[in-house]
Amino acid sequence: MLKFAIQFVLLLLPGLILAQVFFDVDQSVKVTATVSTTPSVITVNWRQDPRALSYDLYRREYQDSTWGENISSYPADVTQYIDTDVQLHALYEYKVVKYVEGVEGYGYVLSGIERPAVHHAGELLIVITAGLVPLGKMASGTLARWLVRRTSATIRGKTLLTIPTSGFTVPAAARRQRPEV
Repeated sequence: MLKFAIQFVLLLLPGLILAQVFFDVDQSVKVTATVSTTPSVITVNWRQDPRALSYDLYRREYQDSTWGENISSYPADVTQYIDTDVQLHALYEYKVVKYVEGVEGYGYVLSGIERPAVHHAGELLIVITAGLVPLGKMASGTLARWLVRRTSATIRGKTLLTIPTSGFTVPAAARRQRPEV
């Protein structure tokens, strides 16, 4: 009976994996944006899916929290939107929704024209709980002890590590350590 069950699962497994791959592809849309300054235009492009029935396009200002109504609906063979209602230095977020039989796929892109570069994006917060990675097992100890001593705080029994995303260097002794397996 066990042998039959194992054979049955092994027969179904490739089909399940293949179905998951197609399901994931159906749920995504590859979206890109290009900009032009004269005139101010953002062109949104998405990859055509031969199984797609139609697409909806949404746009919002970057700070807006909701998408509102779609800008337009497109048939399956249209893969581009040219946005002429844009301002210099403003950020716009676009969402493309693809409709495949019984499934919706989503793609997002953020774009702006002549936006100043952001060189410091803030800090990275790493939360390590007892259920995930014990600090003593994170590395042979040198890196973990250095991180905890240098940047940690404990809140309600959880160890929080804040590491700046710029200017962060790990001591040479800690870099040579390999995580325990």
